[in-house]
Amino acid sequence: MSDISSGTIKFIALIKNILLVLSVMFMFIKCSNIPRQPKGMKDELYAKYTKELKQGREKKSKYEEALALANLNIDKRKVFKLLNASISTDTIACERILYFNKLNQNHGFKTVLVKLDSTAWQKICEKCITNYSLKFFKSKSDQDSLKYIKYINNYDSTNYNKKLIKELSHILTNDQLYRSKTSYSNNSNEEIRQKAIDTENLKKIDSIITVYGMPSASLVSPKYADVVW
Repeated sequence: MSDISSGTIKFIALIKNILLVLSVMFMFIKCSNIPRQPKGMKDELYAKYTKELKQGREKKSKYEEALALANLNIDKRKVFKLLNASISTDTIACERILYFNKLNQNHGFKTVLVKLDSTAWQKICEKCITNYSLKFFKSKSDQDSLKYIKYINNYDSTNYNKKLIKELSHILTNDQLYRSKTSYSNNSNEEIRQKAIDTENLKKIDSIITVYGMPSASLVSPKYADVVW
């Protein structure tokens, strides 16, 4: 009888150890699914975006997950795949997408998703317009846009570095020079040309950071403050 009891205790202990190992492995896999810190990204920004990524996953919000991954410089195909999945079931995601698209069209405000791939972004917006009833969105007042204008006007434009703004504007334009073309695809001539431009843009950005640090909104306006990202 004692032998049976001893064997049972050993078996239970073994099961507990197996469960412990499995839980540790699960936690490791879960943690390893967080992207590495991109080169040049500040620790506080990386912490902010990884926190937003975890929160998006916990809430099962594919839109928030996609936005966080875009901020972490993850492959754009994965980002827009998540966005596509979000707009079919999440009306809030569509509302946010169309809101930011409105700011982009009316005020030139570009989210990280627009910068990542403007062509793919427009396709997402078109799907939102098709799939989502715009009655609520259209009936909303333009208060959010007015808040954004007020936010911009809080900065004294006389202190802006116009030479740096011009350089950042050039970088921003060139960033989408070939990406915005419908013929852009993997291994195409457009992609080869765009990669060459990207290399030059990175050199210019490194030079800007060396001289000015990370350009602030007070230096180059809110519109161009995040171009280097």
